Amino acid sequence: MVSLSRPRIARHIPTYNGYHDTPDTLEAAFVDVVESFENDTFEVAFVYYPRVDNMGHKFGPDAPETFDEVKTIDGVIKFFLDELDNHDLASSTNLVVVSDHGMSSNKDKV
Repeated sequence: MVSLSRPRIARHIPTYNGYHDTPDTLEAAFVDVVESFENDTFEVAFVYYPRVDNMGHKFGPDAPETFDEVKTIDGVIKFFLDELDNHDLASSTNLVVVSDHGMSSNKDKV
């Protein structure tokens, strides 16, 4: 029998979102998430990081700045996965990475 219960979702987490986001604040947010999972404070967390999108809009999808930001976020996600592993939470945690849209070069200005 499947038990359907409402997960404990964080109602308030220290604010790390906005255009002031940096890889350091994102790592700090992930540390808070791991701590909250470990303490059984909540079961679901949503973390938003706008810099890849911001760089893509500002410099274009093929720009070195956008590529560098993608590499940076890859490293931060690895940091999060390592934190989960270090706290024995990796096997019981699902990570879903989503994007609000894709991006392509447009040589013709609209």
